[in-house]
Amino acid sequence: RAANSNTISLTTQTGRVSSVVVDPGAPATLYAAVDGGGVFTSSNSGASWSATVGQPASNRVQKLLLVAGAPTTLYAATYGSGVFFSTNSASSWSACTGQPANPNVLALSATASGTLYAGTEGGVFASLDGCASWSPVNGGLTVDAAKPPLAIAVDPNAAGTLYAGFDGAGVYKSINSGGAWTAASTQPANLRVKALVIKPGDSSKLFAATYGGGVFQSTDSGQNWNVACATQPANLNLLSLVIDASGKLYAGSEAGVFVSSNDCANWTALNTGMP
Repeated sequence: RAANSNTISLTTQTGRVSSVVVDPGAPATLYAAVDGGGVFTSSNSGASWSATVGQPASNRVQKLLLVAGAPTTLYAATYGSGVFFSTNSASSWSACTGQPANPNVLALSATASGTLYAGTEGGVFASLDGCASWSPVNGGLTVDAAKPPLAIAVDPNAAGTLYAGFDGAGVYKSINSGGAWTAASTQPANLRVKALVIKPGDSSKLFAATYGGGVFQSTDSGQNWNVACATQPANLNLLSLVIDASGKLYAGSEAGVFVSSNDCANWTALNTGMP
């Protein structure tokens, strides 16, 4: 992956890692977004990081999305400037020709067939044409800019099943591609949900990253979230969460990136070269 030779000291930047994604075809390759610092990449499973040569026009990157089956294509959600895309492993970026009605984009996800979902301060939007146009999919949701959707997860094994995490309103689920949403029966103790992931090979198990409360688990397809991980990252102000094909969890926080290889039983910091 193209990257410059400059690494930035943790002592001179905020380290506010808003998103981490793993290349499924090359699990040692990771991308991370820093809100206000742009996009970084690692080719050694997060042992060290470098800023990418090209950056989105807005460096307020909130979420990154790596397209399944097209490992050089990424999307970036930015606060205030909408959605950007790269087709060359983040070496350069372009703004999508169409944008959600609200440009404060906070979450991104996609189905295997290519439908994109964006969480914004104006609710959830869907694009069927690679971000050329967007439509709202907010059935059953109260659209509230103060409690926006910060996370969207698509179940790869159940067509039309989506999960959304809201900053202050917990977790919601849709089984009809966003046409209607219902709240989880039991919510995480901390409702400030920043990220959601589904465990590969077991769609009944999900993890939710919260701001101030660490990571929570659901083992019944998102109905109940009353179990917090027994051990948490050193910083509980989590902003992102990603899981690779082997089940390894990466959490982005206000103190950098952490990894767990055992379903969040313990965590290790991975911050060399990160801002």
